[in-house]
Amino acid sequence: MNRQVELVWDHYCSQQKPCGRRYHPNRPPPEKIERLIQRQLKRFTVDDLRHAIDVLHTSDFHTGNNDRGQRYLRIGLAIDDDHILERLDQHEQSLHDRQDAERRDRLRAVIEQNNTEAKTEDENYHAARLAKGLTTAEMVKNKTRQ
Repeated sequence: MNRQVELVWDHYCSQQKPCGRRYHPNRPPPEKIERLIQRQLKRFTVDDLRHAIDVLHTSDFHTGNNDRGQRYLRIGLAIDDDHILERLDQHEQSLHDRQDAERRDRLRAVIEQNNTEAKTEDENYHAARLAKGLTTAEMVKNKTRQ
């Protein structure tokens, strides 16, 4: 078996359920599947095929969360001509979604930091005003004179 075919097949066999058990037995691929992988490797990289397999195994529908409770995890559903472009598009979208989520999280952290700093500034201002026994208007008047 070609090394690249072996890499793709091993990746398929290594997919695990959330409980840690494997979805697929670790045995040599049938000849038909080996030919499919070889054919797809002429058009796509090993990483492309791995990504397509990953998308299939992270799909709720394909892992059994559907009206029949049936799993649809044949390798052909990930990498055959009818499905691979859809799987790669889904992979690309999940990358963008993850990057967008990380960007949102970073922005939220910055906003929260700014809000905390502003709140601290306000608390310090009011604490100083109370310590001096001044009203807010008097404090503003004093601040503008400085």
